[in-house]
Amino acid sequence: QETEDWYKLTGMTPMGEWGSLRLRMRYLDDLIMPCEEYSPLQQLLLEPELYAVKALAELCHNDRVPLATALLRVFRHEKRETELIRILCQAEVARENETTTLFRGASLATTLMDLYMRAECSGFLQSAVSETVQRILES
Repeated sequence: QETEDWYKLTGMTPMGEWGSLRLRMRYLDDLIMPCEEYSPLQQLLLEPELYAVKALAELCHNDRVPLATALLRVFRHEKRETELIRILCQAEVARENETTTLFRGASLATTLMDLYMRAECSGFLQSAVSETVQRILES
């Protein structure tokens, strides 16, 4: 639940000297169990055909970013993240009738690719374009 509201600040200095402060906070109450409690779920998610992952993709369309983040964490821990992305992308290609609309929708596959690229490729992107950007800024 997200709440947006203004709260009065009090301090030692006179009110005329105060600036303003606006915060956006998010409180999340999660129950985190011992790792061994997650083992059956992990085994289910890591099955080679990814049936559970595909079912979650269909059920959790509105929550695909948290789902993708959690799945990527699980699969990266097992060094199987490329397998996850490959299988979901293949399923999306098989499901799509028009090649012009491939990977345009907000799907679990595209969200996973986006998160993975941000995590793995930001250093490469910086090194690849930083010199060019610097020359543009200096000219």
